[in-house]
Amino acid sequence: MKMRNPLLLALCLGLLANLLVNRSDRGGMPHGRRDSFGSRGDRSASSRQAAEYTRAADAAFGQMLFASNCTACHGPRGHGMPRQGPSLRDSKFVAEHTDAQLVAFLRQGRTPADPASLMGMLMPPRGGNRALDDAGLADVVAFVRELAEDAREEAAAAAAAASEDGSNAR
Repeated sequence: MKMRNPLLLALCLGLLANLLVNRSDRGGMPHGRRDSFGSRGDRSASSRQAAEYTRAADAAFGQMLFASNCTACHGPRGHGMPRQGPSLRDSKFVAEHTDAQLVAFLRQGRTPADPASLMGMLMPPRGGNRALDDAGLADVVAFVRELAEDAREEAAAAAAAASEDGSNAR
């Protein structure tokens, strides 16, 4: 048998080796998130769920999940996309709800007919990713909170610069 593309074969072997070597790092979690509570095999399902909900949200991981699930509608930095999704940076909805309420909202989504919808468009449950668990949704909420904080800091800096420019003009 003649080998047609040795580069393709090398790539396939490299991917297979990577899969075999890194398989234990994935921990059975969506998107390869590692469980911060150690091995999951030594706990019951209910204690795993309790640990899942009590761990601190990871905004850095939430940024990765946001990038892969939310940017099409909300933009890479949450500014919103025309006729797709509203800005999350200065969202009154985000500001008025607790993290748990936002996780519940993301889990459920919103239909276009919902009277509370700003744009009358579908917000798919779990951002369209059925594999996204509540811990991942909490991570996304933590990242969205950081976006909102960044927007507040930018607005404060712009206001300070504007007042400084106004006082220098006198």
